[in-house]
Amino acid sequence: MRGLIKVIEWPALLLFVALAPAFGADLQTTLQGKVEEIKDPPAGIEGVVVEILDKEGKSLKKALTDLKGSYTVAGLKRNLLISIKMTKDG
Repeated sequence: MRGLIKVIEWPALLLFVALAPAFGADLQTTLQGKVEEIKDPPAGIEGVVVEILDKEGKSLKKALTDLKGSYTVAGLKRNLLISIKMTKDG
């Protein structure tokens, strides 16, 4: 009898873990992009600070571009009006 109970509990636990991220995904979104130099071929720019601002100009999140100029900003609220500010020293 105990073996049967364990078999029933495991699928329920795995189903909960698999579905948990899906519920959170409805509340937040991720912004990904790339900062490139305008030339042929385009080259990514490393070390650019990408700042996400709300409609009042308040800073919400920041990211830094990698070697290829790519950035990811996770955890933004869905349907939020934003602007993006990019700066680089030098």
